[in-house]
Amino acid sequence: MNEQQPTPTQSAETCAIVAALAKAQGSFLPVHRNRTVEVNLKDGKGKYTFAYATLDSVLDATRKALSENGICHTAMVCDGMIVVKLMHESGQFFAAVLPVPQPSAGWQAFGSAITYARRYLLGPLLGVASEEDDDGNGADGNSAHPVADPLQPLWDALAKTDIRGNDAICVRGVLDERADAGRDHCVGASFAGVNRDRRV
Repeated sequence: MNEQQPTPTQSAETCAIVAALAKAQGSFLPVHRNRTVEVNLKDGKGKYTFAYATLDSVLDATRKALSENGICHTAMVCDGMIVVKLMHESGQFFAAVLPVPQPSAGWQAFGSAITYARRYLLGPLLGVASEEDDDGNGADGNSAHPVADPLQPLWDALAKTDIRGNDAICVRGVLDERADAGRDHCVGASFAGVNRDRRV
């Protein structure tokens, strides 16, 4: 019986996709960590929170720049593995592979595992950090549950604007400061000598 061949993680040539990805990364929007999780330490002696970016947040921040540079990505499931692939118009590609649970655990749990795996594989392929470092607590058996992000309406509104790159970083910094101070969210900032006022 023939052994199953491992899935290749890159094409024979990668010069074109590397150059295109480097350009795309320079135009990625900041990936907002729009979900917060509260972790209960397994010894019951404390808890802490960390934030991560959902899959749609990663896609929203990177899709346009990837498309403009001839890059797309797909996710396929086969033989208990999920394969996430970045493909360039030249035919070159990078891929990442991860085992996922079988649907015997229930289709909803299976779908959740696929989304989770896509996010974990896509981030490193794109070179973006979708989560804060939890210092290994997840692997250490500590439990976690989601916490509402009070700034979520602000991030949703900002995502619908045409602000990109460093402009978005500046605006988000102002939003964070004003939200922490309990002020309104009328953002006035000067970018490249141009004054803009945006209400979100």
